[in-house]
Amino acid sequence: MMIVLTALGLPVDDISLIVAIDWFLDRLRTSVNVVGDAFGCGFVYHLSKNDLDELSKNDDIKTGISADKSYIVS
Repeated sequence: MMIVLTALGLPVDDISLIVAIDWFLDRLRTSVNVVGDAFGCGFVYHLSKNDLDELSKNDDIKTGISADKSYIVS
């Protein structure tokens, strides 16, 4: 980063301030990205919930497993 600042002719004295601000902004960008991905997953699940339930019922019928019974696999 210091090389870039020197090449642009900007002062390198306050590099610690720039690093601290960039660290904080990176955390915000990451949080926004994670929240956006979570909303996207929830939206896709909401739109395809009926199709997934139907596929699950069809799979249970094909395998002979009842949806109201639970099995312990060890």
